[in-house]
Formats: sequence, C-alpha cells, structure tokens
Amino acid sequence: MKKAHELLEIKPYNFNYIKPNDSVLDALDLMSRRDIDFAIVSENDNYFGIITENSCAKQFIAYGELAKNIKTKEIMLNGLPIVNYDDSIETCLNTLIIHNVVYLPVFDNFSFCGIITMHDLIKEIQNDNMQGVIEAEYTYA
Repeated sequence: MKKAHELLEIKPYNFNYIKPNDSVLDALDLMSRRDIDFAIVSENDNYFGIITENSCAKQFIAYGELAKNIKTKEIMLNGLPIVNYDDSIETCLNTLIIHNVVYLPVFDNFSFCGIITMHDLIKEIQNDNMQGVIEAEYTYA
C-alpha cells in the first residue's frame, strides 16, 4: 500500500497558502478563486494550521462577525492530528476516522510536507480497487 508521501507526490502543487494575519475575507477570496475548500495557514515556511470554508461559515453564524475583521489565525484549525511522511495510506485513513477529521497534515520529522484529505484517500482506495478489478478481469479473460 502507498505511503503518505507518495500520495502527496501525485497531488498538484498547493498554491493555497495564506498568512496568519491575513483576513478571513482574503482566505475566502483565495479559496473561491482556486475552487478549493481549505487554505494552509503558513508563514516563513512554518505551518500554523488550516482554514476551511466550514470554519469561516461557523464563525460567521456563531458571532455574525464580518470576514474582513477576523484574522485567519483566530479561526484556523490547529489541533489536527498529524501523520508522518512514511505512514501508510491505511494509517492515514485510520487516523482520520479515529479523530473524525477530514484533513491531515503530513510531516517529515518537524518539516511540513502538505495536507492529505479524506477525498484524497477515498480516491486512492478507489484507484487501488479498480486496479485490482482490472487485473482480475485480465487474469480470467
């Protein structure tokens, strides 16, 4: 089974970085322009957390604050479980399930490598299953 770093290698390069002191409005604009549902909060190659469309919506609903008045660092998710660069896809999936989260930061020692999402894992598992079906059909044909 593939490792976390192999899954990150096949993902397109992430341009979804935002700084901790940028406004939530900036983050929403970035996510809208790039058609993504999260942005990585980072500065000077330091990972701080992620901000999601969902976390922005919850903040607005709970407090009615305007997105331009809130900094990303105020509502980012920064307590997510992490996985290691060499962890298996199975370990990543189990971590997501156990912690009931959708996003997993991947680290190699203390160096941030990227984010694996539930969607990434489902897609990879589907690809593996389809490959198995194709191989089985080829073997029995």
